[in-house]
Order: sequence, then C-alpha cells, then structure tokens
Amino acid sequence: MTRKDTWTAMLLVLTLAAGGCPKKEDGKKPGDDGKRRKLVLYAAGDSMFTKEIVDEFRKSAGVDIEIAPDTEATRGIGLRLKLEKEKDQPRADVYWNNELVNTLILKKKGLLEPYKAPSGADIPDAWRDSQGYWAAFGARARIFLVNTTRVKPEEEPKSIYDLLDPKWNKKAGMARPTGGTAATYAAALFELLGEDKAKAFYTGVRENGIVLCLGNGMVKDQVASGELAWGWTDTNDANVAIRDGKPVKVVYPDQGEGQIGTLLIPHSIALVKGGPNPEVAKEFIHFVLQPNTETLLAAGLSAQIPLRDVVGWPKELEKHFLMDVGRIKSFNGKISWDKVADRLDTTIKALEEILK
Repeated sequence: MTRKDTWTAMLLVLTLAAGGCPKKEDGKKPGDDGKRRKLVLYAAGDSMFTKEIVDEFRKSAGVDIEIAPDTEATRGIGLRLKLEKEKDQPRADVYWNNELVNTLILKKKGLLEPYKAPSGADIPDAWRDSQGYWAAFGARARIFLVNTTRVKPEEEPKSIYDLLDPKWNKKAGMARPTGGTAATYAAALFELLGEDKAKAFYTGVRENGIVLCLGNGMVKDQVASGELAWGWTDTNDANVAIRDGKPVKVVYPDQGEGQIGTLLIPHSIALVKGGPNPEVAKEFIHFVLQPNTETLLAAGLSAQIPLRDVVGWPKELEKHFLMDVGRIKSFNGKISWDKVADRLDTTIKALEEILK
C-alpha cells in the first residue's frame, strides 16, 4: 500500500468514526439546502501536517474553511497576537496551535470559550484543560538531528549542554528561541532551571557561535545538507529528512541518569470566544480530537507522538523515534505549564537581548 493509499484509508476511518456530518431535524445534512457553512481557522501548525485533516472535514461536513497560517519565525505567537488584536470583533472560530503555551495565554486573557468535545474525553488529564478551554494531541519531542556523515557515533551530542562545547562552534545550530517550539522550550527551561541558570545557558550558546536559524525547518535543511553537523529541532522536522533519505539520525537529549530529560510539546486546539461560527467550530474540534487523528498524525509526515493509547503508525518509525510518551524521559512533569505561559513573553525579551 502506498503512502497515499494509507492516508486515504485512514481518512475514511476518521470520517466514519466522526459519524459523518450532524443532521438537521428534517434528516438533511447541514449544507444540503445549498448554503455552504463556513469556518475560520487560525492554524499555527505546518500546513503539510494539517492539510489532510482540514480537507477531509471540509469535504465531509460541507464547510468552506478559511485558514490563517502563521510564519515559521513567529509560529504560534503571531496568531496569538492577532487574536488579541481582534478580541472585540473576533474573526477566528478555532485556534489550532502547534504548541501549548500561547493557547494558555489566550485562556488567561479571556479569549477562549470552554468546550469539552466528546471525542476528547479519553485524553489523559495532563493533556487537557479541566474546564474545557483547550485539549492537546499529537506531541513532538525536542531532539537533536545529527548528520551521520559529519558526526561519528562516539561524538554524538547527548545533552543540550553540548551546545556549549567549543568543538561545535559554528558546526551546530538551533532555531532562534523567540518563536514556535524553540520559544516554548526556552520558557520551560527558565521555569525548570530558574532565570539565572537559563540566561547563562543561552549566553553560552551565543558565545559558542551556535548557528541561529529562522525556524526548525531551516535547522533540518542545514543538517540534512551537511552544512551543519547537527541541530536542535523537533521530531516532525526530523521525520521529513528521514523520509527524504538524508544521512541523518535522531538523538533524544538528556536521557541519562541525573539529566533533565527533553520536552514534549503537543498540538492544542481551542474554541475562540465570540467567533462567528461557533457550532461549526465545535464540530471541527470534535473531528480533530478523535483518537484516529492521533493515529493519522503519527503515521503521516509529522510522525507526531500520540498522547493516548492508539495504534496504526508504521512500525518502521520505531527505528528512528520513540512513539510512546512513557519511553521518553522528559521534564514535563517538573514544570507548571501555567507558569511557563506567564514566563513566555519575558523570556523572549530576555533572549532577544542576549542573542542580538
């Protein structure tokens, strides 16, 4: 079965699991009267990872979907600021974020509406808001992508502190930690280590000449081409390079005894308060939060890690990734995500000053 056939089959299962489109009392599906319904989606995730799901909902629910994307450099933050600016006259119905912290900030600012989608009832409590303001799914891990033609096995980096080793001066890279998952990780590290130690770490990154890229995708590209020996990025970007047959390897940082572990960063989805199409928005959130979506995202280009027990991803993924959250040493349980959200903007300002 080709990858396209796999996607088609899984999308069919996804649609059937959703029960199709909700029906009106007269037995007709919404849209049968010739009027197309609409959904405005603010999507911070890469379109290559969300397109199939969005397209399937558009087709099965008879909905016109307007998507406002974010840029690679401001991933998550740009759309959050847009939602804040539009708070008195919201344009968006749903906020699909490629991480969690900016979603929490919007909740704190009163810009989200609670909605507990039935399909998300089995998501573990740690990954959904108890009041229903957001739910998470499909996590990525912060990892090292290593070019195997440039780095010998015995020289592979094992910790984020290897970024401070002079032998990697101008040979290793990372995304600027002022947007996307790099910013989320930075704020989490500030919460975990404290401000002084975290600032010292990023100061060391600057002083060691670590290459700062505009986003995780650029890190992946430069490692895959051999321009960089290794880089700090996410599992989804790493999977793109692996599928493209590049000479790369994934290393999970800080997994040893006494080390801090890495960070798992999920996608999150939320209902925008006062959005123009609330009923369609709820249908879409219900559609996205089905367990089969996590299977689909795990099997797809993004290789996202399911947050609940689902099956269906290709077994060859196990050659490169840990697809079970229980097998990954992380510091997620040692931090308060609400406190990380409180730190995000001040962390970014501090890093802009350190890294300028």
